Amino acid sequence: MEERRREQPPRKQHGVRMQRNRLRQQQLRRKRRKRIIGCFVLALLFTIGFGGVKFYAAIRNWQNKAEKSDFTASAEKSKKPEDDKAVNIALFGTDADGFRSDVNIVVNYTPSTGEVHMISVPRDTRVTMTKEMTDYLEEKGKYVPDKAGEYGECKLTEVHAYAGEGNRSAFSVAMLEDFLDIKIDYYVKINLNAFRELVDIIGGVDFNVEERLYYSDPVQGLYIDLYPGEQHLDGKKAEMLVRFREGYAQKDLKRIQVQQNFIKAFMEQAIQNEILMKNMNDIVKLVMKYVETDMSFSKAVHYAKYIPKLDMSAMTMDTIPGEGRAYFEPDEEGTAELISYRFYGGEKPAYMVDETSDENEENRENIDEEIEE
Repeated sequence: MEERRREQPPRKQHGVRMQRNRLRQQQLRRKRRKRIIGCFVLALLFTIGFGGVKFYAAIRNWQNKAEKSDFTASAEKSKKPEDDKAVNIALFGTDADGFRSDVNIVVNYTPSTGEVHMISVPRDTRVTMTKEMTDYLEEKGKYVPDKAGEYGECKLTEVHAYAGEGNRSAFSVAMLEDFLDIKIDYYVKINLNAFRELVDIIGGVDFNVEERLYYSDPVQGLYIDLYPGEQHLDGKKAEMLVRFREGYAQKDLKRIQVQQNFIKAFMEQAIQNEILMKNMNDIVKLVMKYVETDMSFSKAVHYAKYIPKLDMSAMTMDTIPGEGRAYFEPDEEGTAELISYRFYGGEKPAYMVDETSDENEENRENIDEEIEE
């Protein structure tokens, strides 16, 4: 019995040592787990931080691209629109060098209802700069156009050029506000690169080309070659379509009509198939890279959430009434009626009623002829 008692202490000591070893191993494992988790958290925080820096840099780039013009049209136009109410956005499409605004569209958009009304103003529209604009150009020692004999008179597309770097969008917005007698809340300016890439991002657009389009201008680097018929247009071919005008009898007016038809086809296919939402990441990158606007990033995100609500059946596209060739001579009274009708729910313009009447009369004549046969 005494020998057994002498042997027990060493066994107990051995058991204690084993237990201590297990505890040490468990502690080591816990430390390793903590180190691994700590490294993972640090890596995650670094990734988030790096992404945040990139995101912040992207927003800064977005904001820095907007013009920092010191030209102000008038004090009463500085007010901002209320959320979810109708806003007026000037959409400019520039030529290859960015000097002229070849596309000038005012978009009236009501996010809460999804209604969109677009009114195009031809690039060759005869306009006269306001005194504020001519005074500003004089103070800066810049040229003031007077081609047609009236000081400050020129084509709408040329306003963008005469304004000079840093004032192009500000002058174009001010000109549209004065010409159309409306308040424009924001402007958005895109170039041909953005247009091509945007069409490619959504996978192209199915569109019916009405006639043979062929034009070549090596100086501009412009080459257009499209055959008539229903076809799938990628970014390059879509650019050919919207830039063609020389072969049309109505020149820019017909090009505007084609551009409007393409915009509608683009929107219908992109929204109905949810392509815009599926490719939103790529679209945001493209916007950050190419688009210039005075709309804040937060406001753009605010409006973007309403994209699925766009009502294509309620979308309207018009061109201001008028006529001309070298210059487009606008019908001022008809233009005012169009703005009132589309943007503010006014009465239908007289010229639209007349057109409808003529169309109905033609239809009645065709029906009578068919009955007689």
